[in-house]
Amino acid sequence: IIIKLLLAFLTLILPTCLMGGTLPALSWFFVRSLGNVGTRVALLYFINSFGAVAGTLIAGFYVVEQLGLIVGLLATGSVNIILGLLILIMDRALAQRTPEDTVSMDGLNR
Repeated sequence: IIIKLLLAFLTLILPTCLMGGTLPALSWFFVRSLGNVGTRVALLYFINSFGAVAGTLIAGFYVVEQLGLIVGLLATGSVNIILGLLILIMDRALAQRTPEDTVSMDGLNR
């Protein structure tokens, strides 16, 4: 049983850390002043939690039933890869912008 626990831990530690790091990373990107930190982080937390619940419900009750486990996993992985590539493309495009082009939600240049 110890070997099973160790293998489960080693399998889950990296994705768990990566998922746990999304909210702080998003918060750093979207929250630039302490005046609105509570509202912005609460909104991000809601969106993050809603996405997790929606994804779980869709995967558990629709995708696996309609497509099967293997096709569902392949479809989910494909969507994640496509989204990751889109984020990298968007990040590269944003990095090429000049400071004059970048205006935050509170109206201050960044």
